[in-house]
Amino acid sequence: MNEKMHPGELLLEELLERGYIPNDFAEQFGLDPQVVLDLCKKESSIDSDLADKLASSLGTSSALWMNLQKSFDEKRMPGDIGC
Repeated sequence: MNEKMHPGELLLEELLERGYIPNDFAEQFGLDPQVVLDLCKKESSIDSDLADKLASSLGTSSALWMNLQKSFDEKRMPGDIGC
């Protein structure tokens, strides 16, 4: 895995492996489709509430998603723009 992989990249990979597109996944699990789409497009980040919802929907842990976000945030260079 790329050291600077955004959590949204992993989410998109996971969704596609399970046969979902972001909007369908969001609707099926009661998530805001725009939030899921923005995350998959690396235009937003994961907070604890979203981590809980992703964990519940995907059968993972909240800690997984929070740690991915934390790792991404820590490895960004000081001048990086965006998520």
